[in-house]
Amino acid sequence: MDLQNLHGKCLFCGNPIPGYYNPAKKRFCCVGSTPWKPADKFGDDLELYPTVFPVPSKADGEFAPPHPASRPSMDAFAISIHDPALPPATAHPSLPYPASVPEMDQLHCGNAVLHGLGGHEENFGFSGGNITVCDLATYPWSNTLKDLRTWAVVRTAVQSRIRHLGVWTAGNAGLSLVKMVYAVNRVLKLDERIQVYCYSSNGSLPKSIQRLLESYQAYADPFPRDYTGPIFTPADAVARLNSRLGSNIQIDQYWDVTDGLDGVGLYMYRLLARQLCVHLRPRYIVVPVGTGDLFYGFYLGVQDCRAKDLIEATDCQIVAAIPEGESIVNNYEKYGIHIDVERDEFAPPSDTPCAPKLTTIYTPLLLVMYKAMIDPSVIRMVISRSEQEVAANELCCKNGPQLVAVEPSALIAFGALKRLSNVCLPNKPGTNKLLKRTRANEKVVVVNSGCGAMGDEEIKFLSANFARTR
Repeated sequence: MDLQNLHGKCLFCGNPIPGYYNPAKKRFCCVGSTPWKPADKFGDDLELYPTVFPVPSKADGEFAPPHPASRPSMDAFAISIHDPALPPATAHPSLPYPASVPEMDQLHCGNAVLHGLGGHEENFGFSGGNITVCDLATYPWSNTLKDLRTWAVVRTAVQSRIRHLGVWTAGNAGLSLVKMVYAVNRVLKLDERIQVYCYSSNGSLPKSIQRLLESYQAYADPFPRDYTGPIFTPADAVARLNSRLGSNIQIDQYWDVTDGLDGVGLYMYRLLARQLCVHLRPRYIVVPVGTGDLFYGFYLGVQDCRAKDLIEATDCQIVAAIPEGESIVNNYEKYGIHIDVERDEFAPPSDTPCAPKLTTIYTPLLLVMYKAMIDPSVIRMVISRSEQEVAANELCCKNGPQLVAVEPSALIAFGALKRLSNVCLPNKPGTNKLLKRTRANEKVVVVNSGCGAMGDEEIKFLSANFARTR
């Protein structure tokens, strides 16, 4: 299963892996410079944390996608209507998917849209015009960040004649994948069509979302929770599927595209970060953190820009917004690795937000992302439910429309804004002395990861918090 537009690269040492990238082969080169030995920390789990990920085989045509105001715009990346229309770039950047896939010529990924908060930046403690939303809810397939990643996955799968795609999902990753595959399958020959398998442990995926995935011809029956590890390896997933379905899926026809494991999504987010850094040059970029795919892709994109001296050392500082409660921080702690984080000092204990898309205790990126998670230039904020609820209220104009289409998990990024601006949450005893706005005039990009498939808990949260200001 060679993916011929990609080759492997170790994200620790930077060594390229000879030949085309094959996700079914061993994905370890080295384990980088850490204060501990990964083999001692992870034991048999080490195979769950690869270090080799795909990068485009050809050199960059352009370093970053075109300016968001360029017209015609480039499919898949951010666009803006606030700047005068600019001509398109003379070349596109190297992409982690093939440029020519005739079977998908009738389809488009869509675009993220850059917009402000309509003069309501003051709600979050920033001066007018200083908050830009990079809105990923405008992608048409699942209305979430997953569509950018799915676009690269499906184009690569179609060109490489991959017949089976597997994904662990809380809803959005699965929905994005099954909808795009459903559209592509309409034009593929019967023996070339792609089957999608959506994994979850028993009880973790709402029945309504499971039925939605199945309506697009995905296999989405949850596995019983009889597995002691955090996730199945791709080989184990294939074995379980063959046993359960009586099928004969071959490993060289199967690609596990779980968040962080596929690698092409990571590169798409990396390119999006380059675009925002080069053309917008914000002081801070706020992203929600689940598996860390979006966060780490943005981190790599920012580092790329710094390495080429395209931004100043103080530009584009990443703010990682992590939900209180179960998160990837727990994944590190499981192996005795401590990650320093900032917490809401005024939140009551166990003030856990509603963020099922981010509530994960496993990420395939744990090893390669370690350097980013301890980088002093990264602000790691753990966001409480109180901060999440305040953000929901502030995104509702009084007696007016909701400012951003946002699901509860995406609200975690907006929940970081008041603390970032050094404005305390309202109605908290003894906080008046801390009402300062030292960052009010800084330019901030906050990434809205989207508004996709939601279960009853999420719908109830939005109904309660968006309704209370009406």
